[in-house]
Amino acid sequence: MFNGGSNLLGVVQFLLQDSIKEWSGFGYNRVGKADTRCVLALKCGAVLINSLITTDFDVESELVVYGTRGKIKIPNYWEGSAAILENGLGTKRFVLENQENELVYEVDHIASCLASGAVVSPIVTPKLTMQSMTIIQDLYQKWYGDPLN
Repeated sequence: MFNGGSNLLGVVQFLLQDSIKEWSGFGYNRVGKADTRCVLALKCGAVLINSLITTDFDVESELVVYGTRGKIKIPNYWEGSAAILENGLGTKRFVLENQENELVYEVDHIASCLASGAVVSPIVTPKLTMQSMTIIQDLYQKWYGDPLN
């Protein structure tokens, strides 16, 4: 949850430009060990999000956005270089050329902030970070009786 969950919570809030208002889920771990899988249900505005995060077994890593007119699928969204739009008109594939590993963009963003003298990221704001950590802490408290696990 601390690894994959924080990324998911940040991406959802950033893309929707709103904070997650409701959350629930289930987690699994062994006492004294890191959690290895969780299922989350989130509500951000009028959007419902379901997510499975695991390190225990191999699952397809994709982001699927369902809408009233179709869906957008981003296979392997961590390193996404393509998106597939499926709707009543058919299927269309969009490809980004020369896509780098996601960490390249994170490092570039940090370097840009430092070079401009910014001490706070305009993207990963303290508010977004604190909301994500509040959700993680609350879920850990519910799951394990300990906000830090």
